[in-house]
Amino acid sequence: MIENIDSQQPTNRLETRYRDLVQVALMKKSFDHHPTSEEQIDWVEKYGAKVSDILDDPNNEEIRRLAREEKYDEAAELVKKTLSNL
Repeated sequence: MIENIDSQQPTNRLETRYRDLVQVALMKKSFDHHPTSEEQIDWVEKYGAKVSDILDDPNNEEIRRLAREEKYDEAAELVKKTLSNL
């Protein structure tokens, strides 16, 4: 029996359309230059899972609210502060 993939997603997961744009804004804040493809991949491998955990944590409702309001730079700044506290 094939299960619906959406039913397997955690219910507290921030929607992809927001999470991707927050991650792009955060990556831009992390580099003082336009990163190469390799630098982007390295960044995602290093921080991607941590960023996902932060975005999906219901305790980070302010970050999630800002993302849903399309305030990606503000959300990214809060994610950056949260990362630095880990």
